[in-house]
Amino acid sequence: MNTQTTQQTAKHTPGPWKVYEVPHLHQGTLYSVRSDEYGAICDPNEAADPYENKANANLIAAAPELLDNLKAILTDYLGRYYENDSTDKDLLTRITAMRSVIAKAEGRA
Repeated sequence: MNTQTTQQTAKHTPGPWKVYEVPHLHQGTLYSVRSDEYGAICDPNEAADPYENKANANLIAAAPELLDNLKAILTDYLGRYYENDSTDKDLLTRITAMRSVIAKAEGRA
């Protein structure tokens, strides 16, 4: 898949995203999330606690993979179970939740 196609369908900077340490004069080490190909995804917040900053950076860096895997899980669920035929309310709740989170990540919610 070429970069132009990926950018058009993803609507976010394609992964992978990585966490980089950023030395800070007053707060020690902060963490930035970057794409090797596209640059900064999110830069550190100087007001954040350094541990919280790193945890946030790790979560943000994992976002593209989390989204891709959630879509795959949803596809697998729908391939194994027919939601219209299912009486499993927990399963239907999970399917609805997955669709909602995917829509949120793609800016449709």
